[in-house]
Amino acid sequence: MKLAIAQLEARTADFEGSLQRIVEAAERARAQDARLLLLPRRVPGGEAAGALRRHPEFFTQSESALRAVAARVPADVTVVLGTEARQGDALVVLREGRVEQLDTAPVAVFEHEGRRIGAAQFSAEPHEIDTRVASLRERGAELVLVPGGQPFFVGGHVHRGAILTALARRHGVAIALAEAVGGSDSRVYDGGSLVVDASGRTLAEARRFEPDLLVADAEPGGGPRDPSLTLPRRPRTPLLPGAEIADIARALVTGIRDYVRESGFSRAIVGLSGGVDSAVVAVLGAEALGPENLLAVAMPSRYTSEMSLEDSRELARRLGIRLEEIAIEPMVEAFARSLESALGRPVSGLVQENLQARVRGTLLMALSAEHGALVLNTGNKSELAVGYCTLYGDMVGALGVLGDLPKTWVYDLARHLNLRHGAIPPRIITRPPSAELRPGQTDQDSLPPYDRLDRVLHLALEEEEGVAEMREAHADEETIRRTLSLLFASEFKRRQAVPAIRVTVDGLHEEAYPLVHRFRPWEEV
Repeated sequence: MKLAIAQLEARTADFEGSLQRIVEAAERARAQDARLLLLPRRVPGGEAAGALRRHPEFFTQSESALRAVAARVPADVTVVLGTEARQGDALVVLREGRVEQLDTAPVAVFEHEGRRIGAAQFSAEPHEIDTRVASLRERGAELVLVPGGQPFFVGGHVHRGAILTALARRHGVAIALAEAVGGSDSRVYDGGSLVVDASGRTLAEARRFEPDLLVADAEPGGGPRDPSLTLPRRPRTPLLPGAEIADIARALVTGIRDYVRESGFSRAIVGLSGGVDSAVVAVLGAEALGPENLLAVAMPSRYTSEMSLEDSRELARRLGIRLEEIAIEPMVEAFARSLESALGRPVSGLVQENLQARVRGTLLMALSAEHGALVLNTGNKSELAVGYCTLYGDMVGALGVLGDLPKTWVYDLARHLNLRHGAIPPRIITRPPSAELRPGQTDQDSLPPYDRLDRVLHLALEEEEGVAEMREAHADEETIRRTLSLLFASEFKRRQAVPAIRVTVDGLHEEAYPLVHRFRPWEEV
């Protein structure tokens, strides 16, 4: 039996566009002699519908689009997909011009070419999808179709393949998984749809990070079962990304491109500081949108080193992007004079530093309005976790490109990008990081070294370890106390941060801390 999988773009509430893409996929599948077509879940409304579900018209338009799909696909092609119905997630079978089945149960069974085909709703929890496949086998299913919908995260693609292989071997049945592709708000879907036979052997795999139509010979029929096989556990985010850094780069490029496009824009702006974060965002932005659609802005102050300006200019030259330079000193001085008259003393310290950041933020947003371009925020996960950022200053923007990447990952990403592009001047990567808001400043004046900081954040956010386990992992007491204190105190900033492209499965962005609390895990009770 020839099976086709349409790896569709994950666009939210694009009902007309989804209709056209599905019909085109069905026609292409039929042209390759496939009469069974599998789509991802939550078609045609998309994964990121959120509060759109509160509006009855969302479901009305979704239902209308499904009926139109059923009427327009070739009558001899059966289409299986997942959708969001008013009652919840549902499995749908479209056949012979109509919606034949729409079932909110986690599994469904139907006949196709005289064979019994099962469909299972997707679940990120291994035991849930295992129970569903087992149920379908008990009902005589000879092939299991899964409309998938898992966003990209580090380790996710490998884990999906391992799960499908284990499920096929445990239950002795061929399984097909359809995934989506593209950016949807802060999530990215990376494709890699997959078909495995009853022995767990991969029959076909779709491309990653781009639409695809996968056609495979998936012969239904049961094989030997091996219930002793254990399912792989859902992976946790590693301390360092390793070889996955290439996928992270692709995910970020996809996220930028689709967020800007789906927001109705074509251009973006990035503030270039001469540091590694803004350099990485500039490289990714130029790749995602084209260098002609990215404007870089350098905004030097009296504390900006000549090295930072030279490196920013060289980066822009290598990327072929336009660079504007706007000196902020006159604006900072004007603010300072106004404050001095109110305070009765000169402005200094943190107030003066934050003034510089906020002047830069104001300039970026003014240029955004003038040019009709979105501002790409350059803050990283480490800074956001501990509040090493300025509200209404370097936190402005429309999209956080690095907001889910620890600083140590950003350095890995910079080195990876330079292997491909060679655009980042080497000393941007090797020099000590600095906000350059006062003479001789480095980030480590205010924070532990990033390798130690990121290790404690990893143990707290990804591994969910306690202070005792952090000590056993040789994290020093001062780093533990300082990092956790800053993490707890900075929630008010994180709640005002721009949406960040997600590349990890859990951690900082999954659940908010209370804004105010007295929890001190490093203290004895």
